[in-house]
Amino acid sequence: MRAVLSMAVALFLAGEITAFAAEEVKDQFAAGSVWNGELRVAGKEEAGKAILTVSERMGESFKGEFLAKSPAGKVVTFQVSGTATNKASGAVIFETEKQGVSQLKMRGKLTNNAVNLVFVGTSPFGGKGGGAIVLTPKL
Repeated sequence: MRAVLSMAVALFLAGEITAFAAEEVKDQFAAGSVWNGELRVAGKEEAGKAILTVSERMGESFKGEFLAKSPAGKVVTFQVSGTATNKASGAVIFETEKQGVSQLKMRGKLTNNAVNLVFVGTSPFGGKGGGAIVLTPKL
């Protein structure tokens, strides 16, 4: 009986610890989350702006909208899908839907409340390129 009671107490405490840990780690890519940041195209000095808005979240998968604004003010909006960690740090991978020949693929990591990404892709005119994006959550 004592062993059963000890096991029950251990399971109860483990459950409490798990529940406490789950409350501490907020899913930063939950539906409705918005990430703002800077977009730098390789070979260009001026930075553009980037905004990622998450509209759906299913486990580690997400869907949303990615807006890119060039330093000259040209704005392009893409629908995106990918995966992102639901922990405090980890991989973030997403890509835009293909529009004609245009598509961007982004790969990076969430650490210290920021996502550092590299991207490669094809422009609407068929030119290939890449660069880097740093996103932070909009509070």
